[in-house]
Amino acid sequence: MHATLGALIHSQRTPVRSVDIELRVGDRTFDNSNFGSTHDRSITLPSEPDYGAIRRAIWLGVDAEYKRAIEVLERKRAVVKAEAPNPDEIGAMSVEPPHQDRLRASGDVARAPADGDTGEEIIGGVSQQPDIEEGGAAIHAMAGSQIFLSTEGSRSMQSIGFIRFTITGNATASDGMPIKDAVQFWAPSFDQLPSEAEMIAAVEKLSLEISALKKAPIADDFNGPVVFRGLAAGQVIRILLSEQLGGTLGMRADRANGTTSG
Repeated sequence: MHATLGALIHSQRTPVRSVDIELRVGDRTFDNSNFGSTHDRSITLPSEPDYGAIRRAIWLGVDAEYKRAIEVLERKRAVVKAEAPNPDEIGAMSVEPPHQDRLRASGDVARAPADGDTGEEIIGGVSQQPDIEEGGAAIHAMAGSQIFLSTEGSRSMQSIGFIRFTITGNATASDGMPIKDAVQFWAPSFDQLPSEAEMIAAVEKLSLEISALKKAPIADDFNGPVVFRGLAAGQVIRILLSEQLGGTLGMRADRANGTTSG
């Protein structure tokens, strides 16, 4: 759902069914996993409740993934054959008992607002600033169920959903530079979003920041250290170190070259 200055300009509901396929060939000590580049294993299923069409789509996806897995396994065997044996090498998969959660139906996790509820009062905090040329809002709601099934007997199901409410503001500086910023609110459901007063205060702060950016002088070129604070500091650390500290081995080809993926 998209709105500009309180007027609804676009609303769409899109049902989606998809399946993520992870297929392994080989055995528990050595299989096709953890080798080569990652790829998208997701396939989109027909939206109609047609058993034959859904079964055919899944079969085609599994067949394509199986053929790819066989090729990856052969390339992995060739690489391992050329490497020196590693006495600390662990198996590809441990033996664990199947895990089962009682399957439960998905509830109304993320109830979208009515078409007429476009946040006019909230967006007004942007439009009241004379320096703001355009203000808009977008509401994205997602609700559904995520089901996990394995050939070893594991199965589980959980409800998933969220609401993302985005307010944007646009302006143009005197030299023609476009200025755009936004503030986002996330919640598990529409009723759990921050109060209207809190969102209006955040939007008014956003509009003041855009207005200040429009009037700010152009900074000189800088070549030197940069200090990351707050949320940005944590994100930098995650990007630089999380892969090495996560406990998951890198791809075999990358480890052989002394690099990390990502």
